[in-house]
Amino acid sequence: MIMASNKGRPTFWLVGNQLPYFSRILKMIPKDTAILMIESSQRGSQFRYHKKKLVLIYSAMRHMAEWLRSADWDVHYVPLGDKETFNGAIEKHLAAMNSKDIHALIPADASQESAMKKIGEDLDIRYIWHPNDLFLIPRSEFSEWAGGKKVLLLENFYRMMRKKFGILLRSDGEPEGGIWNYDSENRLPFSNKIKPVRSFLPEPDDITRQVMEEVEELFPDHPGVTTGFNYPITPEQAEAVLDDFLLHRLDQFGPYEDVMIQSEPYVYHSLLSSSLNIGLLHPQEVIRRVEELFRKGKVKLPSAEGLIRQILGWREFIHGIYWLRMPEMAQKNFLEAKRPLPDWMYTGETRMNCLRHVIGQTVDLAYAHHIQRLMVMANFMTLAGIDPGEGNRWFMEMFIDAYEWVMVPNVYGMGLYADGGGMSTKPYISSGNYINKMSNYCSSCEYDVKKKTGEDACPFNYLYWDFLDRHTDKLRSNSRMAIPYAALGKKESSELKEIRSSSESFLRDLRTKKSRQI
Repeated sequence: MIMASNKGRPTFWLVGNQLPYFSRILKMIPKDTAILMIESSQRGSQFRYHKKKLVLIYSAMRHMAEWLRSADWDVHYVPLGDKETFNGAIEKHLAAMNSKDIHALIPADASQESAMKKIGEDLDIRYIWHPNDLFLIPRSEFSEWAGGKKVLLLENFYRMMRKKFGILLRSDGEPEGGIWNYDSENRLPFSNKIKPVRSFLPEPDDITRQVMEEVEELFPDHPGVTTGFNYPITPEQAEAVLDDFLLHRLDQFGPYEDVMIQSEPYVYHSLLSSSLNIGLLHPQEVIRRVEELFRKGKVKLPSAEGLIRQILGWREFIHGIYWLRMPEMAQKNFLEAKRPLPDWMYTGETRMNCLRHVIGQTVDLAYAHHIQRLMVMANFMTLAGIDPGEGNRWFMEMFIDAYEWVMVPNVYGMGLYADGGGMSTKPYISSGNYINKMSNYCSSCEYDVKKKTGEDACPFNYLYWDFLDRHTDKLRSNSRMAIPYAALGKKESSELKEIRSSSESFLRDLRTKKSRQI
């Protein structure tokens, strides 16, 4: 039971990325508790967040406030128009409550936790922290699992989670289908025969439209536009998007989850991450419904397992790794990459069609699926030697589902290999061949994916080999890099010279006005 430590009223501070619709804490607090919610334009400008991301947060907060009021909670709401800082709004609120206590959920991000503690020090506040049950296990449990292990493998963690929660298991405790992981079956390439059903996305209501106007007015220099916003901002809308995915796309999600199509930004993906990451959906409910469909014979096991692995395995693993390795992880730069982001990363004004398309899609939608992020954007940043801090900033700013706990491990670890192998056993890099295999981008590109060097060659081709050449000392001893380094060793000196020349020219132009013509 939440109680105030003095004669004033207790306060529960709800932040925008932890909306506790499914949290047990709401069932524990007395109804005389004041619910404090603050829209801080200062916090909204910490990064140049995509305008659609800001609309999502502020609209979801306002809808949460309405839901709480309908359940007779006393909500103290500070809107954007008040132009208050967190410090100012909290100080005024606590003075009115005659209290110095604030109850809050344990933050999901380390920077958010530090900021809240700093406010507490500034205002002499006592925090009473409560479990963040928007994840399946607390970070302390992940630390216990990780303790003493030299290598932390997702597969081992995932199997532990399957057993812990009894997901996709036979009566004898073994995995359904006899194997734990169907990833090898879920890598089908692009085909013109792929015709996804159009995804259902909700239309904005009056509250959301008002937020869209305010965001355009208050954050004019942020990337993207508010026009076309159609992400879920209530649990009911998130459930409708989940229903649509389960009915129309889940069964094909597994085989085609890595495919990229110019005309289909969503392909067979679920579009659930933005809802999961702020509390509009609970991960356990999604997992339950997916397993139920498999058991009823309505979805094939590889697709059910693939989606469950992303939520039960990868999402929880990323959250645990983040808290285990922060703040050191966000300071890593194993490859000593120092190149700044080219300006066209925010516009898509480049001749490389894969980048132009993925960036343009992200500017429009604040969305790209995981292979577009990993094997187009992060692949390019790694090969081009983009500073991981700048790369992380871009990912934080541009995506609807981006939060520090999500992006630091994905960018510094898996995406840019800045941690030197703490998250992945090798860099996730490729030449243009992989992109050509998994998408229809290359067929309409000004560059020729079949050419290896020269002005008309796909930049991914020569950047790939130049990257290996530049980082031989750091990567050659990695057993998983044996095949590409064996191939590099067979190249004639004349070919290596052309590779280096093409790469030097390309990377030099990234620092000049010519970058718009790249």
